[in-house]
Order: sequence, then structure tokens, then C-alpha cells
Amino acid sequence: MVSAGIFRELPSLSLIPGIAGATSMRSSRKDEMAATIRVLMLEDRPADAELLHHALRRANLSVDWKRVDRRVHFISELAHDPDLILLDFNVPEFGALDALDVLRGLGSDVPAIVVTGTVGDEFAAECLKRGAVDYLLKDRLSRLGLAVTHAIDNRRLRQEI
Repeated sequence: MVSAGIFRELPSLSLIPGIAGATSMRSSRKDEMAATIRVLMLEDRPADAELLHHALRRANLSVDWKRVDRRVHFISELAHDPDLILLDFNVPEFGALDALDVLRGLGSDVPAIVVTGTVGDEFAAECLKRGAVDYLLKDRLSRLGLAVTHAIDNRRLRQEI
């Protein structure tokens, strides 16, 4: 069983030699994170979507979110350029693996985090192989805010390179 999400911790910019203004870069990233994050949720249960939203608010993240539970709506909402995607693994007819395949097929760089109930390690590994940036269990959402912050920071860093 998977007990926690998997992600790679980034080094603090202030610890990297030769980066001028690293402290101000960190502050500006904090300011950017204070802005509203556009989140697309693939989730078939409205109550679970509310639970995710509540976990994001507890992490002091301001979010504008949209819940979808069908492939056609998921693809349509991608046109609104979300900052982050939260995927339930077990959505009937269109789950996390299907959504990750769509994102890869479109060449999307929007970070996707799989948030689901208990599933085995092999499914978590498959999600990561298909492009998910993290994997969390719904009964352990205390790390959701950190996972979201890392995912958005990593995307921003990739775009700057």
C-alpha cells in the first residue's frame, strides 16, 4: 500500500552558489503562490471534491476550482489553462490513468497529482510513469498543500529554463 505521495524535494535557491538575488526569488515565488490557483479536479464524488478544496484552504492556498467527471468535460476544461490538476484514480469510464494519457498526448505541462483511496504500489508507480508529479491518499491530505506548492514551483522553474 502507498502511504504517502512521492516527490523530489528542490534545494533552497539560497543554498546554490552563484545565484544572485536568490532570497528575493524565493519571496516572489511566495507572493505568486498567494495568487489564486486554478485547479481542475477529475472527481466523481462532489463531497470528495469539497474535501480536497478544504485541504487546500487549510494549507492557506487560494483556489478557483472546477470539478469534472467525464472525459469530454476534462478535455474542454483544459482549454481554460488550469495551473494544476487533481485526479481521482477511480472515476468510472475515465480515471487518472486515462487523464494522464490525454495530458501526455496533448503535450501538456500542467502538473497532475493523483489523489485517491487505497490502491497498491503498482498503480502509484504507473501513475508516476505516465506523468503524475505526485500521488496522495485521500485519508492523508495533510501533505496536499505542500505537494501543490512543489508542483507549481517545479512547473515555473521548468518554464524559466
